[in-house]
Amino acid sequence: PAFQHGGIVVGPYTGSSYPNAPDSKGKHNTIKDGVKLFFNNKSGHDKGTKKGLNIVDENGSRTNTPATDMEGNDVKMKWGNIHEAFSETNRGSEGCPTTYPGENNDNFMNNLDWSGPNGTTGNSSGSLIIYRGNGDQAQSMKTNLQTRKILHQSPLSSIASKNRPTLDLLKK
Repeated sequence: PAFQHGGIVVGPYTGSSYPNAPDSKGKHNTIKDGVKLFFNNKSGHDKGTKKGLNIVDENGSRTNTPATDMEGNDVKMKWGNIHEAFSETNRGSEGCPTTYPGENNDNFMNNLDWSGPNGTTGNSSGSLIIYRGNGDQAQSMKTNLQTRKILHQSPLSSIASKNRPTLDLLKK
């Protein structure tokens, strides 16, 4: 995953947006790609014992996430999270997007607020769209994010950040 945080693109981070395969055996759904979704981290992952971003609808419900089943049919999914995989070969996912474990996951999660009482929940929220594969839309989004990241890392970014019209052009 990669995302925009405070106007700056961070990432990409290695991960997957599919359930474990081949052990899912057709029984797990996956969050639908190309659809605007929302997240918060009010509940964390695994009943709040681990850090995780909760996928929610526009009303904050965790039980109405657009998804697809293993045959590609549109369905709804409950309790989807973005969380750390068990390992690079076992994501420990029943349909949730996961980040590769260790430093990769820590770097991803460190961009968010984890000020909840146990350090695994917080007050972060935002929106996301999952783009999969090598399709034109996925490649276009990847190129757009990479370009924005390069522009923000440029020595000229501090000048551009003071120039509102330039920033407005970058946001389009």
